[in-house]
Amino acid sequence: MRARTAAIPAALVGAIALALVPALPAAAAEQVWDGTGGVGQWWSDASAWTAAPLANGDSVTFSAVGGGIQTQSTLTDFGGALTLGNVRFATSHSVTGSSTALTTTGGISVTAGSSVVFNSDVTTSGAQTWLVGPESQLTLPGVIRVDPASSLTLEIDGLVNATGNIDGQMTGLVTKIGEGTLVRTGNAGGAIGGGGLLINEGVVLLDGVSGSGTSYVINGGMLAGDRITAGITLTSGVIAPGGGAAGPQEILVGLNGVALNGGTYEVSIAPGETVPSDFITAGDGVLSGAGTALELQVTSTPTIGDAFEIAGVQFGTIDPAFRFRGPDGTVLDEGAEFVSGGGIWSISYIGVVEIEYLGLAPVTPVAPTMPATGQEIDWVVPVGIGAGVLVLGGLAVVVVRAVRSRRADED
Repeated sequence: MRARTAAIPAALVGAIALALVPALPAAAAEQVWDGTGGVGQWWSDASAWTAAPLANGDSVTFSAVGGGIQTQSTLTDFGGALTLGNVRFATSHSVTGSSTALTTTGGISVTAGSSVVFNSDVTTSGAQTWLVGPESQLTLPGVIRVDPASSLTLEIDGLVNATGNIDGQMTGLVTKIGEGTLVRTGNAGGAIGGGGLLINEGVVLLDGVSGSGTSYVINGGMLAGDRITAGITLTSGVIAPGGGAAGPQEILVGLNGVALNGGTYEVSIAPGETVPSDFITAGDGVLSGAGTALELQVTSTPTIGDAFEIAGVQFGTIDPAFRFRGPDGTVLDEGAEFVSGGGIWSISYIGVVEIEYLGLAPVTPVAPTMPATGQEIDWVVPVGIGAGVLVLGGLAVVVVRAVRSRRADED
């Protein structure tokens, strides 16, 4: 005899089905900070948000339009971690240090000429772009960890001070675009990652950075400043140790070496100074390439015979085929002479890249012009001669005709 299965009431079936369905997360909200007075708490000041309380997945905006006048807040609690979509600053604001690690899925933006200090450590999730608009400034004292499976684009038309580390976690790629400046200072150097920092536009300034783990690829912007990097590849754009105004300085490059394949190496020459010239050192790596133009910025006229070291290695090697190009694009072989910075120079690659001052470059005189006609002298002379010939020829014709007329009257 087959056993009968007990019937399950329909109501109970429905209850079981509901229990098995996972709870759906609340829809992400667009939050605007509306705190006033004192220092606000992102967690405890729930009423400071337009859609309180703040929750994971929300996007937040700090704005002087429709928002509060509070200029400082603290990111605290949230169980030590918070994930937000976009974090937007359209007014100046300071987010003080906290134990809460922030993850962004949409990025950070600073616009409207705002000045923002964001002390919290930030981790990116997925590819995203951080925007700093013209006349705006973002200071990042904390650690920025880039999604190792993705990329972070820094679109900077203002200024970013990265006093904390930018960490690509070995494989994340960071790209700098926009006409503004990214300053890496202090201990901000850490290993950005296998992709390094790609500079496509604007300026990246190294200010005393101990960034031995970061390689830089310059494809159109400028790398300036001093201190340590892991490697440099220049395909277009500019390398300028010291950045010109800061005076001659040195960029020391580690095991990955220096590949100068294009663009311009801009060197400051300051005769008589303790450090008389910019210098780039390939460290333990190789100094290679043959496509980079050499451009000199000379602060005062050297003495004939003065020599300046501008590139070399510490424990590495200079590729025998390594060569600079002159400002006109000519390959500068051993002993070649070139004109730059108002002077004539020769270059040598034996042991170290060294240039020697040979004297002032000749100045091509500008042909003077006639005030009345604006014609250059070398054109006025032949024109004047031609005009004289025409006048004399005309007078001769008149004389001949007069003589013939008189003879006819006498006959």
